[in-house]
Amino acid sequence: MNITVSSLSVALLILLSGVHIAAASSVEEAPSTISQCTETLLVPKITLQTQEEYLTLTMEGDEGVYQTPGQPQLPYLSKTFTFPFGTKITGVVCTFSDIEEQQLTAKIQPAPQPIPKTGTAAVQEAIQQYKAVEDSVVYESEGLFPQTPYEYDIRCGLQGEDHILFVTVRCSPVQYAPATDTIQVAHTVEVTLSYEQPLDVQNDANEVDLVIIAPRRFSPFLLPLVLHKNLHGMKTKLKTTEAIYRESFLGTYDARGRDKPEQIKYFIKHAVDTWGVKYVMLVGGRQHQRYDWYVPVRYSNLNDRSFWNESYVSDLYYADLYRYDQQTQQVVFEDWDSNGNGVLAEWTWIWDGDLGYWYDLDSKDVLDLIPDVYVGRLACRTIKEVRTIVNKIIAYERKPCGRSWFNTMVLIGGDTVPFDEEYYEGEIETAYAASFMEPLGFTTEKLWVSNGELTGGLPVITTISEGAGFLYLSGHGTPIVWSTHPPGDDETWIDGLYTMEMSMLRNRNELPICVVGGCHNSQFAVTRRSLLRGVLEYGPRYFLWDEGIECFGKFGWASHCWSWNLVRQDQGGAIAAIGNTGLGWGISGPNCINYQDGYICSHFFQVYATLSKQGYHNLGMIHGQTITDYVNNFQPNEDELDRKTVEQWALLGDPSLCIGGYS
Repeated sequence: MNITVSSLSVALLILLSGVHIAAASSVEEAPSTISQCTETLLVPKITLQTQEEYLTLTMEGDEGVYQTPGQPQLPYLSKTFTFPFGTKITGVVCTFSDIEEQQLTAKIQPAPQPIPKTGTAAVQEAIQQYKAVEDSVVYESEGLFPQTPYEYDIRCGLQGEDHILFVTVRCSPVQYAPATDTIQVAHTVEVTLSYEQPLDVQNDANEVDLVIIAPRRFSPFLLPLVLHKNLHGMKTKLKTTEAIYRESFLGTYDARGRDKPEQIKYFIKHAVDTWGVKYVMLVGGRQHQRYDWYVPVRYSNLNDRSFWNESYVSDLYYADLYRYDQQTQQVVFEDWDSNGNGVLAEWTWIWDGDLGYWYDLDSKDVLDLIPDVYVGRLACRTIKEVRTIVNKIIAYERKPCGRSWFNTMVLIGGDTVPFDEEYYEGEIETAYAASFMEPLGFTTEKLWVSNGELTGGLPVITTISEGAGFLYLSGHGTPIVWSTHPPGDDETWIDGLYTMEMSMLRNRNELPICVVGGCHNSQFAVTRRSLLRGVLEYGPRYFLWDEGIECFGKFGWASHCWSWNLVRQDQGGAIAAIGNTGLGWGISGPNCINYQDGYICSHFFQVYATLSKQGYHNLGMIHGQTITDYVNNFQPNEDELDRKTVEQWALLGDPSLCIGGYS
């Protein structure tokens, strides 16, 4: 097809994709000072209850609980302090007081094994292991657990639009002595931080809000979006991947980068440092159905011990630009290779079939993981897809969305873990999310298995076609379908929506933001060529279920993943979708909202409710702050499933999107 571009467009394209403008950020001199801040934490009331042969120990309020499988479930207090960029943290000390010892009548409940959100044999195996076996190293110990009563992390990231340091302190007011069945309970914890204020206070530049990174092939069709964003006050610049690679080779940025993803990441850092960029939109997925990429991806090399796969796509790589080096007390570039062995985002576990257990090779990268810029991807494979999503974003944002449809939230769920018949996790999680939205004036449409409204794809298509502001599905997923179970029935599946059915959606411009809980719904690295590769590599075995290979039943051969297919529909669908690029994890029962997939998906709506009241309405900020909260509330460098939860939670959409449209 011949494409004619006006001379004005060509001039704009050259300006936007290949030219740097030096920022004039000012630096204010300030004297160096060493200071301390102290906060006293009062330990909430602690309650012991008998549960079968164990005791459960709970703390009043919204506090955390250590959930390492097989180890005692003990509550902890968490406090996050924030400081300006450039601050040096010189010490963190926690002092426990008013300590009493209590004798227990039984052992404390060990944490259960999380369950993969898939309907394969992996789930059945996890079900058998769900009632956790005691970790003998801990339960036979004569010492206290945890051995260290407090720990802390220092991370870099965004809070709203400000770059800050997060210092998260976790205190264990309860320590358990398993050999004697006693606990030591502290009623007061004093937290003291020592820090050195920066000599130079760097004022953030504010020349550019949004950078769009795309191949030259897509650039002419993105210009209407650039102009639209600028007209609405979102200062936007377009940068081609070709320009980035060229300038990286010439040494324009801090370093040349080891490969194309790192070259792009160094450019993003340059854009943040120089222009004050807050949002980055990556426009480009696979090149049609080939293995090549228009905008390359970074794979995380974390093995979640599921036998499913040992890597998955993570666009969080592009958002996580900085880390705090505690040795030098400086903020440095986060390359996701802390051990320097060239394997990025590594967490290696090896299965020993003879011994029957996993062992850690001690090959693990310690990562920052908090976004320093808000990143989303339009995983476009063709010019047609670029045109479609550009038109959808412009139409969505151009004027305020109609309240009659935007204030509708569609909830879809059932019994995610049917062996625990008392609880319907998908319904618990979606209802919990709705509890934050209803005070904002949202009404809910509940397509639940328990109320008879979810019987297959037709009710889902009909409801979405009526328009909604938000859509939240919680259950199971693959690249081609989202599904769930009826109550207490693990053999029956209710398929809520297939990719092949999405062309029937007719909600036009009444487009929801979709959050989908489950496995692989956002695995946008799929390609039809995987089918040929699988047959050539495995032969007939490829068509038999095998968790250890990329077999037919994993649907890596799909032409588009579920989430992106929902966004790319030209007659409706969604304006954006957030979900997992790999295997999702969760737990059974009412606490499903407190861990892994159940927490991060439902917490998105709590963050939206909070930030929208403060006047923040950009989708990427909501998505990024949800990840930040997860990292600060959990221990993603201590638990591989917590780390995977944030690494694989991809935003397929415009991160600068003004939710509800511009007023």
